[in-house]
Amino acid sequence: MSILLGLARTFSRFDENYSKEANTSISANLCALCGYCLRQRALRNTRKVAKRIYVLAIVVGYYQIKRISYLSHMRVGRVWQNDWMLMVLLMVCSWPAVAQRDSTENKRFTWFPILGVTPETSLIIGGGTFVRFNRSDSLTRLSFANANASVTLNKQWQVNLGLNYFTTGEKYYLQAGLSYNDFPLYFYGIGNDINIDERELFSSNTFRFQFLLYKTITKKLFLGAGYRYGNVHRLNFQQNGILESLAPTGLNGNYYSGAQLALLWDNRDSQLTPTRGYFINATGFIHQTFLGSEFSFNNYQLDARYYFKPARKSKNVVALQVHGNFNNGDVPFTELAMLGGDNTMRGYYLGKYRDNHYITTQAEYRWAYNRWLGFVAFIGVGSVAPNLGAFTAVNLLPNYGAGVRFKDIPSENVNLRLDYGFGRDTGNFYLAISEAF
Repeated sequence: MSILLGLARTFSRFDENYSKEANTSISANLCALCGYCLRQRALRNTRKVAKRIYVLAIVVGYYQIKRISYLSHMRVGRVWQNDWMLMVLLMVCSWPAVAQRDSTENKRFTWFPILGVTPETSLIIGGGTFVRFNRSDSLTRLSFANANASVTLNKQWQVNLGLNYFTTGEKYYLQAGLSYNDFPLYFYGIGNDINIDERELFSSNTFRFQFLLYKTITKKLFLGAGYRYGNVHRLNFQQNGILESLAPTGLNGNYYSGAQLALLWDNRDSQLTPTRGYFINATGFIHQTFLGSEFSFNNYQLDARYYFKPARKSKNVVALQVHGNFNNGDVPFTELAMLGGDNTMRGYYLGKYRDNHYITTQAEYRWAYNRWLGFVAFIGVGSVAPNLGAFTAVNLLPNYGAGVRFKDIPSENVNLRLDYGFGRDTGNFYLAISEAF
């Protein structure tokens, strides 16, 4: 803890050198105090108090960041970054105290805080609930439902509901989801030839609903059918900007409705943090006007993953993934294949590169240092293209990085992850719960 307090004082002095308008040492000292109190309470096993102090650390940090952003005319600078990074550091170092489980671990209902950082959102703060369904037999995997809501410093918000349910013996498997969000994003253009110095902020409200019912064909092999609906509305963009000059499909909003078909082979040992097995999912979305869609287009996705341990008794894991997203027809620009994000091609802003198709591949080595701590290293490549014949080696974008893992729920092997990803002329920090893939 003395190391963290030393870092807090160092950051405070650094802030004083770079900010005459805002003395950020206040937030540094408060966050350090919260982190210290949290660790002391955790040693006494008072988990409820630890959670309250953890929330206080978030609130204090959020207030200070907003104050600095206002005084800096809403421009992120070195002062903002140091104050923000200190808050994240202290909360992460204190996370195991919040994540400690007692007799409540086996309860069906579990609440969880949402804390994340991505280049698209900045800091994410929220909460949710996780509902477990009792296994009907030892061979059936865990079924669960979840609900969560979050807000970000970039004035974004979202609400999500989800369900993953296996029937007895996994004869049927149901996936369902519903979401609504207000999520401004930057638009750089369409294709590989973009000017990274020119971008335009646009906003929209999006409602999405889908369900997919799988039927077991053979062991761990499922065939599924379902429905998907989406509505993108209240779309605002800059006049005489990039979007208006390109005038892509769906610029004034769009809605789509269609059938969904899928073939899934999934023999992983865990859905949340697998250590061995295959996951291969091929999905087709058919959006046509006779099915109620405003525009006629189809979307096809392939997600193939393989997990294995490098040695028989090793606790480390090697994870491999190939992911493809392909569209044809009159595709709204909001539904184009978008490269980047916190799961694939980490380091690239989500949607910085977008087009009809994208293909990405990545490999990740996950090293379990001890019960609470782990480290990862990842590498990958990806590209977007208007058609399949346009994929070339020249347009491949590199991706590599490393990260740290803090065990959140030991019994379910769920991690809090911190990653830093690098790409071509870019690099970004990510903080999220559960593995990227």
